[in-house]
Amino acid sequence: MQVKQSKWILLVLPILLVLCWPAEADDVSDCEGNNLKRKIAACSRLIQSGLLDGKPLASAHNNRGVGLIRTGLNTLAIAEFDAAIRVDPKHYKARINRGSAYVENGQLDKALSDYNTAIQLKPDLAGAYDRRGIVYFFKGEFKSALADLNKAIDLDPNVALIYNNRGVVHENMGLVKQAIADYRKALEIDPSSGLAKINLLILLGDAVGASMSDNGSTRPAERGWKSSLVPLSTLNSVRFGLRARPLH
Repeated sequence: MQVKQSKWILLVLPILLVLCWPAEADDVSDCEGNNLKRKIAACSRLIQSGLLDGKPLASAHNNRGVGLIRTGLNTLAIAEFDAAIRVDPKHYKARINRGSAYVENGQLDKALSDYNTAIQLKPDLAGAYDRRGIVYFFKGEFKSALADLNKAIDLDPNVALIYNNRGVVHENMGLVKQAIADYRKALEIDPSSGLAKINLLILLGDAVGASMSDNGSTRPAERGWKSSLVPLSTLNSVRFGLRARPLH
């Protein structure tokens, strides 16, 4: 009887593995995908399965955090990035994503610390310098912001969003021509860039308004876009769009 049972298990086991495999594969794909509801659910199943450890487990936590931050659940997202970093302290994507969540919450010093660590772990990643530059911008350190965004463009000169972000910095430094050039470069790379279009239209409108004023003294950098005058959430969504671009 025991021999027959063993033979039965050997015959049935491959069939069960074939039947179960697509569901696991779908979870891996969904956990890495862009459908937020399916992403969060699939990552949760993978984490709760107990089958993952090390880097795969850290990535599942990071990806679930990405889904949460993109739905605006920053506190829950930070907990996921914390978990990813505990499992894999060298997970630079989780560092960057946690930094972005901290920026959304206005916790700039914590964000800066995460970006500094991410740059140490991945010094050739343009996105890390881009995001750190945004933090410097929010802190009012425009020269440091500009230096980081220049570095990001040197590392990857084909990302429209980085030119958009440098345009915001140039604009707030009163460097109107450079800002216009950055926004136009962003649109040259990605004609569908809504952020660059909005920012360029705002800047051109401000420039026209300044030229028509009696004394011509009003500059775009003085007309309310400085980080100290605008809520972080407004700047994030209108000028930079941080929430829309976490790293998987």
